[in-house]
Amino acid sequence: MSKRKTLYLVAKNHMDPTWLRAFARHYDSREKGGVVRGYSDLEELQILEYMDFAEQYGVKYEIEQSAVVKCFLEHNPDQKERFANLVERGLLELAGGGECVIDCNLPRGESWARCHLYSIKYYERTFGLRPRYAICPDIFGLAAQLPQFFRSVGYDAIILFDRVMLDNKPYWKGLDGTLIVLDSKFLKSQELRTADCVKLLPCPACRGRGCPVCGGTGLDPTYDMTRPDKTTERQSYYGNISADELLESLLERDRALSIDRDEYYTMITTEETRVGNYLFGPLAEAAARHNFDIKYLTFEENHDRWLPGQVARLRAGDVAPEEIELLPEGNPVFSGCYTSLIEIKQQNRELEALLDTAERLSTLALIRGGWRKDAVPRRDYPAEKLEKLWNGMSFVQFHDAITGTHCNESHAELQQRLREIRRGATQICDDAVKELLRGAAFAGPEGASPVVCFNPNTAPAGFAELYFFASTDVEHVEIVDAAGSV
Repeated sequence: MSKRKTLYLVAKNHMDPTWLRAFARHYDSREKGGVVRGYSDLEELQILEYMDFAEQYGVKYEIEQSAVVKCFLEHNPDQKERFANLVERGLLELAGGGECVIDCNLPRGESWARCHLYSIKYYERTFGLRPRYAICPDIFGLAAQLPQFFRSVGYDAIILFDRVMLDNKPYWKGLDGTLIVLDSKFLKSQELRTADCVKLLPCPACRGRGCPVCGGTGLDPTYDMTRPDKTTERQSYYGNISADELLESLLERDRALSIDRDEYYTMITTEETRVGNYLFGPLAEAAARHNFDIKYLTFEENHDRWLPGQVARLRAGDVAPEEIELLPEGNPVFSGCYTSLIEIKQQNRELEALLDTAERLSTLALIRGGWRKDAVPRRDYPAEKLEKLWNGMSFVQFHDAITGTHCNESHAELQQRLREIRRGATQICDDAVKELLRGAAFAGPEGASPVVCFNPNTAPAGFAELYFFASTDVEHVEIVDAAGSV
């Protein structure tokens, strides 16, 4: 009888909120043969499917972004208790990707902070946990301040695709000298990566509108990840195999090399397709036939198994100089995307500043006695609205959104979000100014008209220009500042 072996398996959701589809928006496409559903519809199906797998087989499933979790629970409020239970049991992993996995070069540091801090706070208050490690999958480059930032919000490691930081050392030093664990080996560590990046077409029976044939999903129900006659259009990037073939392929290479190992690793990931029952059910049966034990890992557990002790050494300060990556920034691949669809980038910078202004004005009004609950009319400090608007900015800053690497229909949805953010931030600014003036007392000489100048932006501003009109019989104008200077 052959020696018993162990297969460690990681399953993850790597589905973009926006890219070759919009997120919530459906649109009709003659080219695709009907209605193209949004990513949120597909993610909902995928999460429901993996919740079943978790309960049936003990599969652990990683979800990268809190925006996906919020949308799923909004659409499935009756699943919240079940979802939370699976999170508590460690079968659903809420990873440190922030609200969305944003581009790390174009947004400002304030946006990084809001993206991750609001996501962390949401997980803490909703599920009572916080991610241990940051993840940056599929982004186009790493900014040099990320070690400092990620450590400051409580992450000890960054897990990313290996193409961003090539052949890196195990620790990365930021501009201020902060160290963080750098793990770009989570793909290289896999003996086999089985993934399907096919883009599902509309159901041919109803052209994507939803019918009994497709179960109301609007998606082609005939697709099978293991089907040998897949067309070129539907071909997987990496290829998919049956459960028996998966285990055989791991053993075959070792036999050819006369290697006898005890442990193997693989990762199951999909860009948007559903795995279905083609693997996890048959895998348990195949494991028994091939004398395998199957052990499912979360992303964090996978990191800890492949790179044990790295975080402990980081915290203890036990890092040798030759282990430190000194490259100031991650490889900025696809840098051409930073020049495309420039209006998204322009509005991003403008609205970052507007939201920052709204937040500072609101805080100043609070300090000066505004937002009183007994005031008439009553206005409340817009904490939840600010969070919602900043989360909207994180969506716009997603690495396939702000960079311009998305489809036209996605672009239309992003423009709508930008308009909503502009409207909401402007409303907050207007209310904050009203509260500031109501709570403030400006003293001056009798007959004087006081003027307050306040710069709510992070950048220094020059002297404000003051314009006033006086009648022709005014002989003298005296301007005195708050310090009494004329």
